[in-house]
Amino acid sequence: MIEKIEVISSNIKYVSYDEVNQQLKVGFEAPETEMQYARVYRYSSLPMDVYEALMASASKGEYLCKNIAFEYPYEYLGIEGDLA
Repeated sequence: MIEKIEVISSNIKYVSYDEVNQQLKVGFEAPETEMQYARVYRYSSLPMDVYEALMASASKGEYLCKNIAFEYPYEYLGIEGDLA
């Protein structure tokens, strides 16, 4: 299992990266639910250097929007609960 890393962001709760499969999983704030839940997306074919740049970025939400969200295939996985 790939570890979730909580990040400081106004809309991202956590990220996890699977280097072997080049998959980034992102849990976004889900204000329509209780705060311990997240809307989860998985981005595929994402190289390690892009993940590293995301993690080094001062604004992870901005980096994700500009460099990942519309550049890599993604799928919505649903609402994930009990993230505390």
